[in-house]
Amino acid sequence: MIKVLLFDNDGVLAHTEELFFKANSSCFEQMGIPYTRDNFNNHTFITNLGTTGFMKNIGSTDEQIDEFRRNRNLLWQQAITKVNTVDPHAEEILDTLAAHYKIGIITSTNRENFAKTHHASKIPELANFVVTREDYERGKPEPDSYLKGLEIAECSPNEALVIEDSPRGITAANAAGLKTIVIPNPIIDNLDVSHASYGISSLSELPVFLNSNI
Repeated sequence: MIKVLLFDNDGVLAHTEELFFKANSSCFEQMGIPYTRDNFNNHTFITNLGTTGFMKNIGSTDEQIDEFRRNRNLLWQQAITKVNTVDPHAEEILDTLAAHYKIGIITSTNRENFAKTHHASKIPELANFVVTREDYERGKPEPDSYLKGLEIAECSPNEALVIEDSPRGITAANAAGLKTIVIPNPIIDNLDVSHASYGISSLSELPVFLNSNI
């Protein structure tokens, strides 16, 4: 029996990726570093490189990486506090599901940026717990974040279900022994998410899907 739902944040509960891509692109352009959508997809949705790993791979110095991160983080935090990126159905869905399941949020972002993303939403209060990047060692696609979620929820993998949107998130959940529901993300609709256990078209379909299939 499923007792716990573990939600990815970016791409599932909040649609932040396009803003993040634009913040990265703007800073790389100012630095004269070529940067494509494929670069972004690879280090954000498939691997655990991040922009730091991407820059190291192209030979950037530590000073350049520090400069980029300062400038990008400023742009990013300005963007997510000016715009409400939360899915319009997210609060209602979590409020409904909280009557039947323990709710956890498992995110690759840090605690500060998670809070800024939800500056205009009640999502953090609707969850039983939130796991941010400070809470585990290795990022997705490694299983550490979802293993941490299972530990906090005090449940086994067959008692929990993950809601994800990205290939690396699905891989992380699978590696933790968890089944996943993927919600298509139009920003990354060209990436392979066939390793998810189930698929739905939007977050709004989740309660009906759970009632009918789980």
